Amino acid sequence: MYITAERCLSVLTPLKIQRIVTFERTAVILLFIFLLNVSSFLPLYSSAYFSWNFNPSQNKTTLGVSFYSNKLIIEGIINRFQASLAIIAFVLVVLFTGILAINLKRKSKWRRGVTSNKNQQEALSSRESKTVGMIIVVAVVLIVCYTPGVTCSITTSFIPDFGITGKQANVFHAVWSFCFLFHAVNSSINVLLYYRMSSKYRTTLREIFPMLRKELTNGTSQTLEVTIN
Repeated sequence: MYITAERCLSVLTPLKIQRIVTFERTAVILLFIFLLNVSSFLPLYSSAYFSWNFNPSQNKTTLGVSFYSNKLIIEGIINRFQASLAIIAFVLVVLFTGILAINLKRKSKWRRGVTSNKNQQEALSSRESKTVGMIIVVAVVLIVCYTPGVTCSITTSFIPDFGITGKQANVFHAVWSFCFLFHAVNSSINVLLYYRMSSKYRTTLREIFPMLRKELTNGTSQTLEVTIN
């Protein structure tokens, strides 16, 4: 959400973006977002305490974790809060992406009107179309990958049995295993999307990792050799 907002500001206020979005402000905002997410789980730990519990299968008393009677209420509040954060993030990502795409298309149309060189017009139009496409794809991947987790959080907040210790605990764990898989896909696939769709990102990555550039050169040489033969 923050990255999409930063991109949106970069297009709306290109001359002021460096003064608005500084390194210090970005660090503070990201730290606040992290602490907000982590702090939402603190009430759950406040409902737990250590106690001695008798284990019939082992016929002995062991030290374990017990919960107060308000555990289900606290879990419901936490799930609703997490779902609210995710829904707000989704709405803002869609909003910022829409604003960004509309403004890029407007600027692309304006540049085509003031540029007389036809080849330059086509180059600018192609580049900006790729930029809009990349932004939309990244936003769609984010929404698709996080929708299952948000849905599960909303379901748990209204149906307490669909929880870690509820009657539907097995289904809960099975569903959330796929949700975490989607989260991992979202965290991993962005590198491939940027590498495939952004020439600047691809060039920078090759400068950082020369191995990629060598593999590309070898692959191109082999292709040319096969074509000549």
